[in-house]
Amino acid sequence: MPRLERDLARAVDRYLKTLPKCYAVNYTGGGRAGAPDRLVCYEGRFIGLELKSDTGRPSELQKVNLERIRRAGGEAFVVRSLDEVRQILTHVREGRERERKLCADLAALADKYRAENERSRKNV
Repeated sequence: MPRLERDLARAVDRYLKTLPKCYAVNYTGGGRAGAPDRLVCYEGRFIGLELKSDTGRPSELQKVNLERIRRAGGEAFVVRSLDEVRQILTHVREGRERERKLCADLAALADKYRAENERSRKNV
């Protein structure tokens, strides 16, 4: 039996409320035609979620708006299940964790370089 979009919306809203570092807005009918149903900031990333039933299809305007979000550096998806939302947000969280580790590694490398520079200057 096909899932209804409103049932998916309720499940997604309940799930998003459980996540730390998540701000989500139900933008269905939010005044801008074609805007995604949910606007989400999760782990510092902007994500547009267009919710669809098993058989629903995004309109051309919705596709255009999702692409505009991507071109602006955000993430944008058509989702048909709560599992898809979970997978997307897991991917975002893991990406942010990799970015934080990389930044920490770069900061440590910069500190090491500065310390070596200071030692070199003292020895001159």
